[in-house]
Amino acid sequence: MTGIIFLPSSAESLITWSLCSATLTFLLTLAGLLYCACNKIQSAIHNLAGAGTVFILLILSLLLKPLPISTITTTELFLLTTHSLFLAFILYYQCKSNSQKVNSTDTINQPVISRRLFESALRQHLQKPDTPSNISDIPNRVLSTLEALLPKIPALIITYHDKQETINSSDKLFFAALEKQLLTLKQDIKSVINSNEDKRINLKDGNYHTFWLLPLDIDNDSQTILILAPAASKDSFSYWQTTCDVASHSRTLYQASRQSRHWQIQACLDPLTGVLNRRAFAQEADTHLQCTNNDEQPDCCLLFIDLDDFKQINDQYGHPKGDLVLLNIAKIFNQNIRQGDLLCRYGGEEFIILLPGANPNQAWQVAERIRKAIEKSTATSNNTTVSIGLSALNSNTPTLPQLIQEADQALYKAKHLGKNQIITAESCNNFRLP
Repeated sequence: MTGIIFLPSSAESLITWSLCSATLTFLLTLAGLLYCACNKIQSAIHNLAGAGTVFILLILSLLLKPLPISTITTTELFLLTTHSLFLAFILYYQCKSNSQKVNSTDTINQPVISRRLFESALRQHLQKPDTPSNISDIPNRVLSTLEALLPKIPALIITYHDKQETINSSDKLFFAALEKQLLTLKQDIKSVINSNEDKRINLKDGNYHTFWLLPLDIDNDSQTILILAPAASKDSFSYWQTTCDVASHSRTLYQASRQSRHWQIQACLDPLTGVLNRRAFAQEADTHLQCTNNDEQPDCCLLFIDLDDFKQINDQYGHPKGDLVLLNIAKIFNQNIRQGDLLCRYGGEEFIILLPGANPNQAWQVAERIRKAIEKSTATSNNTTVSIGLSALNSNTPTLPQLIQEADQALYKAKHLGKNQIITAESCNNFRLP
């Protein structure tokens, strides 16, 4: 044992060495206990508690012996010295271990922080203020984002709508090459649409092409798929993760755009009949009239329609029955007008129909067809009829308010003359009507 550590020869030196060792042990024990208490290191606290107990016993053993005859024994000195070194090692190990934990936490947190910054930047890029609200323009935004993040990976977006296929691509060469592979990928694309899940596939075509297929917007009437063709790379996992992030934020953008469009449409419609409300009709009609006024010989007519004796229906059958009559009347209107015509519930039981491109003769035929359909309809209340005023666009009535005013005056005459008939305004006098 004496060969393991150096022991002084004289008693004075031995006592000095012992006291120094004891003092060092005391300081290390105290420092270790304080450090462990501050950092809540449970295992080291237990070890240091045992070390402190041994230290106290050794001090008592030393103090109970008379000096200098009975000095500290070699065994006790060895234990004290070993204890000092052991405590120093524990303190060093705990400091190093704690430092590694801090570094490890920083290492873990760094990718998390970087990822959050990346997602924030990605979200801002995809949803810039100039991002179009039209859902059909979103693919170009997604492709530009991918081109900025993954410039070496070609990508395209396929949209299926009304049995038609639309392809957006920022890489013409990739688009040309993929056209040959679309038949091969057709089954995989169908699988992605049905499952609505991301998919990585390897084509066994001799070249082992890899494709990433990610659904962006899957709806009953429209399906949009993102396709990428990454080359083999050690960074494939990172690229895949970035692509998934872009796809995830793109789905959010599609959903937000679709939801926004839904509420825009709802804000333009009459909640009962589902036709245009007064405000939306005025905006759409003004647009049509501006286009019509640019023509040399504009043709445009307006029908102002009012249900006859509608108050009696509400009084006799109640308002729910009256609402049902209005709903069925609106359906008859839609069945007898063209797709480009504008139908509006102007207020109460009053409706307006704008007929762009129709002259008074054609407009009168539409009005008569509507009048007869309502008169014969079994879906409305008994003996339900309508009175109609007809006005035409000309130099004297070039604006929507003037068209409405003339048609309203003609409607008033129709009511006064017995209802259930069509009266034309002065703007239609130049035409020979049936």
